[in-house]
Amino acid sequence: VRRLEFGAESTVVTDLTNDVESVEAPFQYMGVVWDSGDEFKLQTIWSYERHDAPFDIQDGVTIPTGEYDWLRWRMEAESALKRPVSGAVAVEVGPFYDGTRTDYEAQASWRPSRYFTGELEYEQNRVSLPDGDFVTHLGAARLDAAFSPDLTWSNFLQFDNESDTLGWNTRLQWI
Repeated sequence: VRRLEFGAESTVVTDLTNDVESVEAPFQYMGVVWDSGDEFKLQTIWSYERHDAPFDIQDGVTIPTGEYDWLRWRMEAESALKRPVSGAVAVEVGPFYDGTRTDYEAQASWRPSRYFTGELEYEQNRVSLPDGDFVTHLGAARLDAAFSPDLTWSNFLQFDNESDTLGWNTRLQWI
């Protein structure tokens, strides 16, 4: 074991009158980084949200006006980025508003040389609320090439089932 990590942080969002609208406070119980660079983390995430008006989180699924707080658990593991092929997985479970939510995340990276990198990511959120259940999917891919120190080409593709669109961002940089 190279390093043990423990910690707490918080993000507080207020409105213009300084009333708290939301709080997110992750607490890391255990973080282990091995000599190889592989990592493992166990966290809880406390969240608070205040809504002055109901809002649709999904078609036909409404979050009523009110104050909500919940405590979720997160576990993640990541292999060292120094390897030609590396990856990460995470699971987060717990309450969400008046229901439950389970998130799954996976990521794989490929670096065959210092001139080329590729990455695939996938996230799935399974939400169960009193007004209904839904599942969201988000997929992404990165492809970067460095032809020389002066010429690089970066690409990012993303798809999600909510907007049902595929987005592509590409940048050719020549210095």
